[in-house]
Amino acid sequence: MLELCYKYIGWETRAHLMMILCMATVFVCQPMLHVSASAASLMEEEKTVASYDMAVGGTQTFELTDEEGEEVIVTVSELPSIGRVANGAYQISFTSPTKWEAGYKITVSNNRITSAYDKYYKVYSGSISSDKLKIDSAIQATYTFEHNILFHSASRGVRSILNGNKIDVSTI
Repeated sequence: MLELCYKYIGWETRAHLMMILCMATVFVCQPMLHVSASAASLMEEEKTVASYDMAVGGTQTFELTDEEGEEVIVTVSELPSIGRVANGAYQISFTSPTKWEAGYKITVSNNRITSAYDKYYKVYSGSISSDKLKIDSAIQATYTFEHNILFHSASRGVRSILNGNKIDVSTI
């Protein structure tokens, strides 16, 4: 069949048909490229871990997206101390604006979490029960609790991980 087409159609016509086919392919595929770019930008916007830079110090605030797609606010504050960078005490605070705020303090010495203390929570809706603060390892501390709203209960928490010269904070 193709041989018959090639007999009756000159090379110029074939080149024009090929160009039209290529242009049609580009126009058909263009929306797919746009969606991919949008998906990539959404991934960048939806941060799930706050990374506090201990070298900068002070108070640093981050806006994240939790596992339910809601915006949450993380604040890490360096508490006054004397010593070298990465040694000191830090206040970890995590806020889900319509539900709860929870936090605790950690002491860092020689790039290790040596203590986790002064846990607290504030409830904006529902109630909190079974709260526990623990040091999971030399570089990780976790504060967990049950958040209860009406007949729904969900395990929630805040985790801090030492990562070089940073403290990575996330919800669990």
